Amino acid sequence: MTERIDGFLQRLDRLSVDDLSMIALGPVDPLERDRLLDEVDAAATAAGRLDEVDDAADRAVDVLVHSFSFRGLEPTWFGLNWGRSLPRSDDRANLFQAVEDAAMAAVVADLIPDTAAALSEPFAVATSMAGTAPSVSPTSDGRRGANVVRALWLVAALLLIGAFLAGIDALITDVLIHSDCCLFN
Repeated sequence: MTERIDGFLQRLDRLSVDDLSMIALGPVDPLERDRLLDEVDAAATAAGRLDEVDDAADRAVDVLVHSFSFRGLEPTWFGLNWGRSLPRSDDRANLFQAVEDAAMAAVVADLIPDTAAALSEPFAVATSMAGTAPSVSPTSDGRRGANVVRALWLVAALLLIGAFLAGIDALITDVLIHSDCCLFN
């Protein structure tokens, strides 16, 4: 696989589904898209890269499906966060098409740069808002907040264990003091 495809897929994998969903892409003119795809097919066939074009599109969709599958259900401390949702189905379909087109364009960008740029323009629009989506979990990015939450859970667990052991100790002491068969009576 070429470095162009791997570079594109690595970039796609680093993008957040929330960031990609900040802009709802409109549908692309099907006639214009067909014309661009015909040019991509012709250039890829002439350069012997047709299999790479197909593979790039498939791999890009796999990366996006993987990202959406992990984002589909968002657990919280008290169940699922039903207030956050994935984009509408038509917005997701347009995003998938844009990702697929941009992956194919990456394969032939050196052969037909203007066509590749035009084909990957919707993906460029979708990624233009990268980093602006609200964080899914403010403590999941590894910063100080995550350590505070971990420390609070540890303190709560230690207090709970301490209270349990103190209760067991009090129960055993009470049984021994009030028992007729005890050595202390």
